[in-house]
Amino acid sequence: MASEVEEQIPVREEFFLCGGVETKIIKCGPWTNLFEKQDVSKPKQLIFIIPGNPGYSAFYVPFAKALYTLMKSRFPVWIISHAGFSVTPKDKKVLAAPQEESNAQKIEDVYGLNGQI
Repeated sequence: MASEVEEQIPVREEFFLCGGVETKIIKCGPWTNLFEKQDVSKPKQLIFIIPGNPGYSAFYVPFAKALYTLMKSRFPVWIISHAGFSVTPKDKKVLAAPQEESNAQKIEDVYGLNGQI
């Protein structure tokens, strides 16, 4: 029964630039920009999963859905992949923050330990 409930929980993938490298984030629960508008109904906490090595974020989707269900859908659960570990599909848009261009130049080895942190 729990797996049936988890199957109904929508999951969304987004891609953005992190240190100049395409990075995937998987969102379970509210996936709008939680920082733009202050709203009373907006969740006050976010559960953010940072995977271990090799950083394959899709591995954690069942875990994220279980957490979301156990929290009674009160808090969104997001999973971030390691930068550059996911290939962006051609039909997906890659989001970039305005300051991303200057940050990308500061990181010498985005695939190394310091670059991933």
